[in-house]
Amino acid sequence: MIRDYIRGDHERYLAPFTSLIIFYAFFALISAVLAPVQQEPRKVPEYLEEFTIPDTSELEMEFHGAEPTPAQKKEAVRVVSNILYLLKTGYIYLHLDELPDQVDTQHESSIAALESTLRSQGIPLFFGKFLLLWLAMALALRKYKLGMSAYAAISAYVLCQFSFFMLFAVLFTLGRSTSLSVLLMLALIAIDLYQLLDIDYRKSIRRALAIGINYGLIYTLLIALVSAVVFLTAFLQH
Repeated sequence: MIRDYIRGDHERYLAPFTSLIIFYAFFALISAVLAPVQQEPRKVPEYLEEFTIPDTSELEMEFHGAEPTPAQKKEAVRVVSNILYLLKTGYIYLHLDELPDQVDTQHESSIAALESTLRSQGIPLFFGKFLLLWLAMALALRKYKLGMSAYAAISAYVLCQFSFFMLFAVLFTLGRSTSLSVLLMLALIAIDLYQLLDIDYRKSIRRALAIGINYGLIYTLLIALVSAVVFLTAFLQH
């Protein structure tokens, strides 16, 4: 499927990112039910936790150079209050997993469980693992000159495979395990390269190891760069 897709046969298969979203959505839902992640409770930010409607008699504003009427003052206060209420409600619904005291219904509990799984694993998967795997694969397979879009498609489909196997790991262990071993990941990549590039297993294993090494080096480099920026920022502030 990967080989056909990067060669231009797009109609028969789901797009890489669509496939990744679908596969990971199934994993996130099952994982949220069987292995919910416990989050440290936190509070709603102070600027949203409590707000009071200001006294319209003390509200000062300009309205085309004239003093606003009491009705205009009241309407302005109503609009501001509604905006603050919507901000607070939206913030709470986006952080139900971190605000357990705000969870009152089964519906909200399900949302909180899903948010917890996506927050702990979804963001690293889409923004971290995908980008790192994309760069690592582009470096390890540069001699094949497939193109960056092809490497992106391959990386997305490989992560689909990981999500698929992670889903079975969650089901078969009843939520006790939600991850794959490094050896299994390398084996899956080696099999993919064997079929994709039409090379023997010895070369595919070497390429898979090269991808793994590049992944680790890029990750280490990013950590070093972030640490250097943090240190430099702290040094300049003092």
